[in-house]
Amino acid sequence: MTEQLIRGGPPKRDPREASFVSVSIDLSGSTAAKRAIQDAVGADIDALDREHATLFRQFADKEHRFYGFLLGRGIDLDRIFCVKAIGDEVWVIVETPAGGTGKHRNTEALAVIDACLEFCDHTIMAPVTGASLPLKFAVDLIDFSTEVADIRVEELKKGSAFLRQQMGRDHTKQPTLDEVHEIMNRLSGCAFAIENKLVHRTDYVGFEADRFFRMTKCALRNCVTIGQALADHLQIDSAGDAWPITDGAMARVLLRAPATARAAAQTETLLAVRNDVPETDPRMKGVGSDYTIYRLLLERHRNSLRHQREEGTLDDAGLKAVTDALDDSA
Repeated sequence: MTEQLIRGGPPKRDPREASFVSVSIDLSGSTAAKRAIQDAVGADIDALDREHATLFRQFADKEHRFYGFLLGRGIDLDRIFCVKAIGDEVWVIVETPAGGTGKHRNTEALAVIDACLEFCDHTIMAPVTGASLPLKFAVDLIDFSTEVADIRVEELKKGSAFLRQQMGRDHTKQPTLDEVHEIMNRLSGCAFAIENKLVHRTDYVGFEADRFFRMTKCALRNCVTIGQALADHLQIDSAGDAWPITDGAMARVLLRAPATARAAAQTETLLAVRNDVPETDPRMKGVGSDYTIYRLLLERHRNSLRHQREEGTLDDAGLKAVTDALDDSA
């Protein structure tokens, strides 16, 4: 298989396809696991690589199974896109169909939430310590954003002569194609053709994208954290408790898909806990206002969260708020 650099960025996206359900997947406890690996193997680089590979292969396996779960819930592959994967943190978007309505958003969101809830039970075994590392999920809706990968490609290409000069090469000559390839490859400013088919990367900027990533810092184990922007578009029905709820309260709810949706309706009762995160919270720096998030979990996850609180394994005010609400509802 050969790879050839394609000069030029990815094609512009249709503005009607700008909305997407955004999901963050993060391996909880991975930094401590990597520290334990390094402490155990010391300067043995081969052992370090081997243990890191053992850890990451498990994460990559969970990632591809997550995509399979979405596909199995009726989400087309051409609307699932992994924007960034940095180690054991992944940003995935599920695009709303062109001209899609609130029903489409509801369908896509339910499929994502359903997948996240399913994978809340999945863990990865840390090398060396044998600890069980769960996944953390955050989901929200992004309506307005700008795709900027092509801008980055264009600017890196324009700057290739300057960069070539800074490398000490003859500044009187224009960069050769091989030199442009070298620069673009090293600085991740390229798209590739694999077996003559174009493969490109995309990236998005905007306030809602930034707010999403601020919100991901509030994600907890054993539950799915969703933002208010997404909650406003979901069809949430009470399962016997008052809804909507106030900050710190919990309710049993059902999330339902529209009757025409291909994705199966969520019929299992969920526990929803509301947390209003103040703009003064360091995790929401720059957002400029309070932001409401909801923790969604299945009944079987209730004891797992309580156990985390009792062990003190998560130093997070959000965990206390969730477990306090669960205690009050018991």
